[in-house]
Amino acid sequence: PSHLLPNSQESVLIENEHSRDLLTNKTSLLLQGAKNLGQNWENRSAVPVEVAEPELLEHALLVAYSESQRPGPADLELDDSSLKPNPWNGHLADPDVVQHLTKKFGDDHVWSPTSLMDYSIFPFQFWVNKVLEIEKHAKLEKNAEPKTLGTVAHTILERFYLPIANGDIQQPEELDGRSEQRLLEITKEIAEELQEEGQWLGNPFLWTVKWNKLLNDVENYLKWELKQLKKTRESPILVEYRFGYKDFPAVVISGSDMQGMKRTIRVKGIIDRVDRSHSEGSPQTLAVIDYKLKNIPATQYIDGTLLQAPIYLLALEQLGHDISNSRGFYRNIKTNPGKNPTIAGKEVGGN
Repeated sequence: PSHLLPNSQESVLIENEHSRDLLTNKTSLLLQGAKNLGQNWENRSAVPVEVAEPELLEHALLVAYSESQRPGPADLELDDSSLKPNPWNGHLADPDVVQHLTKKFGDDHVWSPTSLMDYSIFPFQFWVNKVLEIEKHAKLEKNAEPKTLGTVAHTILERFYLPIANGDIQQPEELDGRSEQRLLEITKEIAEELQEEGQWLGNPFLWTVKWNKLLNDVENYLKWELKQLKKTRESPILVEYRFGYKDFPAVVISGSDMQGMKRTIRVKGIIDRVDRSHSEGSPQTLAVIDYKLKNIPATQYIDGTLLQAPIYLLALEQLGHDISNSRGFYRNIKTNPGKNPTIAGKEVGGN
């Protein structure tokens, strides 16, 4: 590459006796830079240009070539040459590295559905976060993090439905006065716990606004869902069920990999809720519910990268449940289900 590179500029001012033009278009900047070089070509004096550092230029070329060897989002056949492992698309051949990864992610490693989805959807992100363990620098948040709000919403729903799943109280057919009183007591209890734990909630005034908005969303969600449970004749049987943690056995998945080798992986997870139908004369079905405070995933269903529902159903099967008529749902807490029930419950898997 030539070292006669035009000065990097955001804009350039061109003046003559008749006009003054400010060029901000990148193409115009390049053309003007080339024109300046051409006009000064016969001038033997030094041309005022910046020269790219050789190390940076070499690195840029290396990155550009490696990116050209990655298949990208294009539709490819399985036997396409760009899909074959090579040093440019992540093939690791160093014996020490392979030994380390084999030990770290071997048969004893317990995976989470989120980690498996990260690996299938965005392998490089998995490499950075889970293998290299590189994290973004945490910035000082002025207000409560979205994760805090999501945890609060999950905790409210857990404490509301757990006594029902355990058979301690009867499932209400709607959010009546008694249920609203229970909900109020649960939210007060959680608010006090957040204060005692010293949880960072940001600006007190803004937190109050977010808190009230969250409680309103949860209340509207419960108003819709209790009526939905009555309509479908379903009731919770498991709430915040854990598997693969401490004394709870992990889900074991066995099969063959792409090379035909027998493989076994162990998976852990937390199921937000499992409902069971009680319709007379019909086979019982299970519904795995996964709450979302943000948007429900709308893509990646066909290619099998959304793995939560299938893994959760497999966990239930290994617990002894019949999952032949079971299914999984994402449910958005923030979206008003009464106005848009199709967004409130999107089926994502089943047998």
